[in-house]
Amino acid sequence: MTGTDLLHVPFKGSAPAMNALLGNQVNLAFDTLTVLAPQIRDGKVKGLAVTSRERSPLLPNVPTAAEAGVSDFVVDSWFGLVVPAATPASIVQRLNAEVIRIGNLPDVRDRLGTQGLSVTTSTPEAFTQTIRADYERWGKVVDASGARLD
Repeated sequence: MTGTDLLHVPFKGSAPAMNALLGNQVNLAFDTLTVLAPQIRDGKVKGLAVTSRERSPLLPNVPTAAEAGVSDFVVDSWFGLVVPAATPASIVQRLNAEVIRIGNLPDVRDRLGTQGLSVTTSTPEAFTQTIRADYERWGKVVDASGARLD
């Protein structure tokens, strides 16, 4: 989106990537708030931007990508519950209702919030659309990058 030419350096997880960043072996990293927030708050690394639409409550002084000058750069991560396609609809609906109930418990929301996560619930159909849209969006990014599986 910015035309920046970056070299992707793969790591086997966040810990080795953070060690490389702290050791000045790489110049920047994209990672989750749970990994980066403590390092940013301690002044060990500088937060350039968060990729959400709004600033994170964990890092209120770090701008969004839009505020930093890249208006359409929004990358949201999500976790979801999936079941085999042949699962009966009644079971899917019951699981969805329970996940919504649990996700709306104040202690669950508070605990996830301390990790930079927020609870968003939806229907199985809406979640299927989210998965499809992300598959299409990121498929285009992968194709444009020329990345190939080894």
